[in-house]
Amino acid sequence: MSENVYEFSDRNSIEEQARRWLIRLDGDPPLSDGDAAALREWLARSPAHRKELQRISLFWNRANVLTELAIPLHPLIDNKAQWFARIATAFVLVLAVALVPWLMQSPERGSNGVYGTVVGQEQTLRLADGSTLQLNTDSQVQVDYSKALRKIRLLRGEVHFEVAREPDRPFEVYARSGLVRAVGTAFSVYLKDEEVQVTVTEGQVDIATINMTAQAQGTEATVVVPGARKLGTLKSGQTTTFSENISEISEVSVAELERRQSWRQGVLIFRGEPLSDVVREVNRYTPMTIEIADPALNSLKVGGRFEVGEFEAMFEVLEQSFGIEIARLSDQRIQLWLPGNR
Repeated sequence: MSENVYEFSDRNSIEEQARRWLIRLDGDPPLSDGDAAALREWLARSPAHRKELQRISLFWNRANVLTELAIPLHPLIDNKAQWFARIATAFVLVLAVALVPWLMQSPERGSNGVYGTVVGQEQTLRLADGSTLQLNTDSQVQVDYSKALRKIRLLRGEVHFEVAREPDRPFEVYARSGLVRAVGTAFSVYLKDEEVQVTVTEGQVDIATINMTAQAQGTEATVVVPGARKLGTLKSGQTTTFSENISEISEVSVAELERRQSWRQGVLIFRGEPLSDVVREVNRYTPMTIEIADPALNSLKVGGRFEVGEFEAMFEVLEQSFGIEIARLSDQRIQLWLPGNR
């Protein structure tokens, strides 16, 4: 009796394999039964394989022309239906390639709809009014523009907003029971655990809490949100974390503001944060799970500057500078130990 054994593949190898499968999925002729079985087997080897294939295919979502790949997600369809599906897919992909240059220039690129990023990805979205949304890792927003209001609902993650000034049309960001209202300014909103964190980098915003069961009332020109209760105003260089109430409005130093916004340049900066906080933050940017297996390490102060997606450098620092043992349980799970305690 034989058993298939697969060695762990590095990220570059998985990415290359996923690209080849994507080319074959979008090609002509359709996959044979044998190829389809091989693809299912490849996807089943590791969650990293499925995530990588989905990550690469997300390119078409950036062009606002997302083509669903039926083979990785659903059972095989019959050959005749598969043939027509391939023709439709090829047509959509050709259309997408033709539209990409126009979409990159069009101010309507970010029209009403839902937009998101996967783990480790960052995306900048330009809206119809000239405002920009920069989505951090694993984030999702819903855009809802009307003649009276510019409404964004933050469904997950963290987003930095640069708002085009339109005094007669407020810009509102809804996050859980929180509301952030601005006219022309720049700020970040982060759904952090059960609270909402807001940091203002330019101008000022009003912070309010709303009744989640209330429904918007009034005509389009006089839309109001019943139960909205203003909690305070944040100015440039200030931050707060709130839910039903604001506990404190804090001033943010230039260095701390740079650290909080460093993800926008594709890096993470730490300046003496506890290792538990560092690991929690890094886990947002990688499909790997990093665990502090030894509680004695939680309060260890760590500093450094690391590129998003290049966390091997961080592991080297932890090993060489702090003497931490890096235990690689699999290609998706890593534990941190004090030497001799494992």
